[in-house]
Amino acid sequence: DQGVTTLLISSLHRHSDKPGLLQASFAMLGRLAELGPAVCTELLRHEVVETALDSLEKDAGEPQVMVAALDLLLRLCASAEGASGRALARGCVGRVLRTLKALPGKEELQLSGLQFLAKLAETDQGRRELDAVPGSWQWLTAGVAQGDRLVHLHAGALSDPGFWLPAAAEGALFEDGAPAGDHAWSVQRLKEFMGVASVKQALDGNNKYYHKYFKLVKGFGLLPKAGETQGEWHSRLRQYQRENFIDIDLLAKRHK
Repeated sequence: DQGVTTLLISSLHRHSDKPGLLQASFAMLGRLAELGPAVCTELLRHEVVETALDSLEKDAGEPQVMVAALDLLLRLCASAEGASGRALARGCVGRVLRTLKALPGKEELQLSGLQFLAKLAETDQGRRELDAVPGSWQWLTAGVAQGDRLVHLHAGALSDPGFWLPAAAEGALFEDGAPAGDHAWSVQRLKEFMGVASVKQALDGNNKYYHKYFKLVKGFGLLPKAGETQGEWHSRLRQYQRENFIDIDLLAKRHK
């Protein structure tokens, strides 16, 4: 609904000094971005990409606001044509990297930033900009499985398509598909499948979120199926959430 979109965007500007409202507005806009190209086009017209990027610096003391802003950017870049280009034009690579380096102990923020940069790394310009920042790839891959995947799976000057060390611990690459049966899954194994295997070791974060997330996913019968790839599982997860009007991520955060 265009009225809801306008109201949320207005809230971002009118209540910029209220972190709770900002977080909620960014989160709801992120959900709206999944409704289709028409909504995304409307969000881009209102310069939501620019507003979210500005929030990374303006709200540096409010990690939850920054996480919601990064999640919105990720969803826009995944769904809206031109969103990645607009973000890159505003220097998003350097801005996100500075944000991550300033708050290394905020696990959820680090994950959101990694996922966003991984999406940008799918573009030629995104890879070039990461290559141009000294130490960027090293920072992103400092013991974090999602960062390891970013370098291993995407083309670029530092890409290594050969043997991937994190696969040795599990005996096989998760890209070959998920293991069979719910009994094969645990909190740690689901984290590895999602690409966040080593975050707890790399960052001083709170692991309660992942235990709640695992419990919810298992309870809804949404654990990865045998042979299902990460991309296929994410698509199935998004479809289930849309059809049932739920957000498992928000539920897990609410009950931490």
